[in-house]
Amino acid sequence: MQKKLILFLLMVMVILPVAAGHAAEYYEGKTMKLIVSTKPGGGYDLYGRMMAKYMQKYMPGSKIIVKNRPGAGHIIGCSEIFHSKPDGMTFGTFNRALPMAQMAELKGVKFDLPQMSWLGSPASDLYILVMVKKFKTVDDVRTASEVKLASAGLGSQANVTAELFKKMMGFDNIKVIPGYGGGEAELAMMRGEVDGVFASLSSLMSFIEEGNGNIILFIGKSKAKGYENLPLLSELVTDPAYKPVVGFLNTLNVLARPYAGPPGIPADRLKILREAFNKSCKDPEFLSFAEKSGVPIDLTEGEEAQELVSSMMTLSPDVKKIIKEAYQSGE
Repeated sequence: MQKKLILFLLMVMVILPVAAGHAAEYYEGKTMKLIVSTKPGGGYDLYGRMMAKYMQKYMPGSKIIVKNRPGAGHIIGCSEIFHSKPDGMTFGTFNRALPMAQMAELKGVKFDLPQMSWLGSPASDLYILVMVKKFKTVDDVRTASEVKLASAGLGSQANVTAELFKKMMGFDNIKVIPGYGGGEAELAMMRGEVDGVFASLSSLMSFIEEGNGNIILFIGKSKAKGYENLPLLSELVTDPAYKPVVGFLNTLNVLARPYAGPPGIPADRLKILREAFNKSCKDPEFLSFAEKSGVPIDLTEGEEAQELVSSMMTLSPDVKKIIKEAYQSGE
């Protein structure tokens, strides 16, 4: 019996490296697809093209092309990723708010995020409400006759956050207008079409620094340096029933730029994808390019991302009901 066990262990020690080697060879000479669930331009597209370029470096012989699949608040792109063949040749990025779209049972959601093969997120980020210059405080938003907030579409974080903000603050004067994806919200604000937008700090920092808008509040556990006088959403929401919703919105910031493939990617291939993803996010050239581009890098690895997404889907029925109602009010 002992001899059989020893022989079995020796076989495992030999087979495992060979299997890993075969997986690495599998990608040589192959063209992979990275789906970005927005139009070209904007933060998701920038991160996607960065990841495609540098992951190739750590998967010698492979080529990664970026395919933009915008629409329905990132739902179209995420659905295409989810239903792709699980051969390790397709993965992509989509809005961090899609866990809310799934739990709200939004029309068109035909994916199960916890089942996906998670690579991780290259960044965490603060989420902010930015308004045109005439708005300087939350009270200015409260007292305006009408406030138009842009969003990419139903299911996008900007859309759901705006609807939840409207509900939690009791601001019936807010109207959420979808259709502004891939950096179009900033242009719409400059043209006077909309008054503001919820977005990641990194995406709109240049817009703000150029004097085009004001940060009104932060969604997160902290505030950006130099803006300590501005409120956190958690400081403004006083109803205890909404506190878990604010906590959930804060958690979404950890996976600011999520990346995943379809369910069922073979473990050895997923391991290679995750390693290339992790190495890219630590690559000095990648970090230098990100800094010059004004985008943060704060890696969340695949296994942790998988756990976070799974935990987000286990919110209490009461909290899920609030999120679902926010979606329905935006339809």
